[in-house]
Amino acid sequence: NSVDIPSLVAAIEQTIARRPTGLMIVGWDPSALVPLIDKAVDSGIPVVCVDADVPASKRLAFIGTDWFDLGVRQAEAMLKALNGKKGKVGMMGLIEQTIDQQAFAGFRSVAGKAGLTVMEPQQDKGNQADSTRVAAALIQANPDLIGLAGFDSESGPGIGQAIKEANKAGQIVATCVDAEEQHLRLVQEGVLTAAIGQKRELFTYQGVKTLFDVVHNKLKFTSDDRKAGIVPIPVNYNTGTYTVTKSNVDLFVKG
Repeated sequence: NSVDIPSLVAAIEQTIARRPTGLMIVGWDPSALVPLIDKAVDSGIPVVCVDADVPASKRLAFIGTDWFDLGVRQAEAMLKALNGKKGKVGMMGLIEQTIDQQAFAGFRSVAGKAGLTVMEPQQDKGNQADSTRVAAALIQANPDLIGLAGFDSESGPGIGQAIKEANKAGQIVATCVDAEEQHLRLVQEGVLTAAIGQKRELFTYQGVKTLFDVVHNKLKFTSDDRKAGIVPIPVNYNTGTYTVTKSNVDLFVKG
């Protein structure tokens, strides 16, 4: 529930020193990770990024969600719930992250065209306490707020808590990324309108299969693929999303 880049960098450095056969990295803060990923690949360790990408690095592939599409899905769910109502909508997330920026753009591409007033995204630092505080401030400062969209895993629970504290359930349409237990409970309660789930189980499952193919796949494109810089895997794996609302949430709750 927090982002600690120095600890992530240290963990990757320690792992590279152990000379693994392959490495999966979540690409939080691409600027900090490019040198590490390049170092690993140059030393013969294949690297794939999962969940968040570092496209400027020498990573071999990205496996995860199309975040622009995730923003589109949130906007579509919000518009459906608003049913023609117009007004201000807020966005929250890790505003410095490339994936969140892509999601904001996806959200705007749909919500803006539909006539909603999309406010500038607000930083919620990836933890629930800050997310609650930011959402509460948006609600208080904008009495005409009709929608809130959250773009990191802690945004949804924070938005839900702020809406409950303001007694605005049913008045503010709230959407979020991820569909874990907290998110699902808030959807059941009618506090969150929609949760856009990522197929997270596919990230590491497909990541392992991808690394296995890099090492063991017998496909050949040249007489020396490594020298030619070719690997026998796709570059991008879009793992997709799903939308959870009150109408289908019971299918997702583990009972």
